Amino acid sequence: RATGANGAQAFRFGVLPQAMPLMATYSLLLFEHNVRSATILGLVGAGGVGFILQKYLSLFQYRELMGTLIFIIVMVTVIDRVSDALRKRLI
Repeated sequence: RATGANGAQAFRFGVLPQAMPLMATYSLLLFEHNVRSATILGLVGAGGVGFILQKYLSLFQYRELMGTLIFIIVMVTVIDRVSDALRKRLI
């Protein structure tokens, strides 16, 4: 405000650029957590990604179960790596 900017301009050009890296980092962490939680919740019967795993396990379709499990592990790993790379660029 000392530079003559109004409240909205001070927020947009002063506060927001400083807060964006932390907000983006927190959003990425929440996204990772939500992917993992959806898998685990599905395993205990609440739907989500893990529901498919539970279905294949209960039907003794182990080939499909392993394929789905490998896919989930690969996707979580990719999300984790991309998130780490983005966080390092932001901070």
